[in-house]
Amino acid sequence: MWRVFIGLLIGGGVMVYFGYTGYRVSQGTSSEPALIELADLEKNMAANAGDLDNPYIRIGKHWGEFPLGIYEWEGRENEQVSAVSKVNHFYYPLTSYNHPYNKEWEKVNAKYGDKKIPDSEVPRLKYFAVLVKTEQYSTVGAIPNEPRERATLDGLVINRIDSLDGDEKALIRSDFPNIDFDKVLILEEGRKPQSVTLSLVLMLGGIGLIIGRVVLGLKIKARGSNKAARPIPQPAIAPT
Repeated sequence: MWRVFIGLLIGGGVMVYFGYTGYRVSQGTSSEPALIELADLEKNMAANAGDLDNPYIRIGKHWGEFPLGIYEWEGRENEQVSAVSKVNHFYYPLTSYNHPYNKEWEKVNAKYGDKKIPDSEVPRLKYFAVLVKTEQYSTVGAIPNEPRERATLDGLVINRIDSLDGDEKALIRSDFPNIDFDKVLILEEGRKPQSVTLSLVLMLGGIGLIIGRVVLGLKIKARGSNKAARPIPQPAIAPT
């Protein structure tokens, strides 16, 4: 019985959490994504999602810098990561066509062509304005190992409710020592705004589960307090 009670509490808490966070991150959004040029974000380096009139956005032409990303993977203790290791989520930066990083690559490729580029001349990405969070790649081996050119990317800016944990920040900072995370937008790929109605249903439903569990627990406790021990029946005495 107590497992059921605990399950109700957990289920109610989860519903309230997703209802609230969904409502918070969807505030100010419209049903259609706002088209934003990545070059403009790189130029202005918006401090957070509050600087956007509509956090539901569509990034225009850009490069997905997959080789510079980080991922969280699942495995047993002491297990080594492999191509089949399960990925929970993957973060990777975006760059615009006009980003200095891509301009440097154009120069280097024009200089060396098919020849090997010396390590000392390989361009280094020094900053970026958008970090994409995605769950599209289920295994490590599925993650692209080269940058990809794309026309658009839709998603929801989630800075209001989500941020990188300490280990993830440390990994990114090892490649980008001067990065200011307060000026980087975290875009969850493919996520859409949550309606106010759904948010309210989740929150009220979760609160209802929690209250119901508390009331049920009190009733059971009250019943238990009114119980009295039955008298032990006396054995019948046979007539003499």
